[in-house]
Amino acid sequence: MATHLYNSWGRTRGPKNIAGAHGTAATILAHNAPPTTATHGYSTENQRYLHVTLDVVAPHPGQNLNIWTYSHASGMWSLFTQINYLREPVSYDKTDVIEIDGCDRVAFQSNSGAMDAGTGSAPTAIYAACSTF
Repeated sequence: MATHLYNSWGRTRGPKNIAGAHGTAATILAHNAPPTTATHGYSTENQRYLHVTLDVVAPHPGQNLNIWTYSHASGMWSLFTQINYLREPVSYDKTDVIEIDGCDRVAFQSNSGAMDAGTGSAPTAIYAACSTF
């Protein structure tokens, strides 16, 4: 007899990596290429919180990062927030927890040509996870 396996996260206490297995970095879109289709970005499974961790090689601060959200109801992407690491430079790994209130998808976009080119003060990687609590 087959065992039913749930494919939805349901209510989660611990953050779940939305890019894949734990430790998988999220893809960052180029600063001149915002998300445009319903398949861009990552599914959030309608979780409440987005945990964004910036992996930085000291002493280089990260660049600005745009976070876009997609709603199946509207069928469109919109700019949700910008994490501005230029205003508050960090030379250490940093996590921001953002309330996304059940957005269907999220995408990450650099807001700097330096991040796209891997030059200047680009972060090493961005990790993203979602949770209910």
